Amino acid sequence: MSGRGGRARSGLAIGFALSLSIGCAARSGPDTDGSSRGRCGSEGFTRSASEHIIVELDQPFRVRTLEGIVTSQAGDWPDGVSVLFEIRPRADASKGPKGVRADRRGYFKMSGVPAGEYCFKATAEGWQSVTGVIVVSPTADPASRVNFQMLLGV
Repeated sequence: MSGRGGRARSGLAIGFALSLSIGCAARSGPDTDGSSRGRCGSEGFTRSASEHIIVELDQPFRVRTLEGIVTSQAGDWPDGVSVLFEIRPRADASKGPKGVRADRRGYFKMSGVPAGEYCFKATAEGWQSVTGVIVVSPTADPASRVNFQMLLGV
C-alpha cells in the first residue's frame, strides 16, 4: 500500500509514496488541528547530525515481539548505512530510550520488551527519520513485524 505525502517540520510539503507492510500513512508535524495528541514525536530520541525531516507514521504497529526490517525505496537496505532503532514507553516520555542497531540488511530485534505501548524512532545519517507507535501485545498476530521504509534525504 502507499501512504500519503509527508510534511517537513518546517511546514514545507514534500510529496512521496511510502510503502509499508501494514499500510501506515506517513505524516510529520502536528495533527491538522494543531495538537499532537496520539502522536509520539521525536523528543528524547537520538538525533542525527544531518536530521531535518522526520516522517511520523499515522497507524501503530501491533506485534507480539519487537522485530522488523527497515528498507529503502529500492526494497532493500544499502550496505554500510547504519540504522539506530529506539523505543521508549509511550506513557512516560521522561524515560530514556532503549536502542539497537539494525544489521546490514536492515533487520533489528529487541528482546524482552514487555507488553505495552511504545514510541519508536529510526535514524540513519543522510536519511529521513521515521517515528511512530508500537503496541506490543500477546494477542497480536504472531507474524506481524515492524516493517517500514526510510527515504533518502534529510
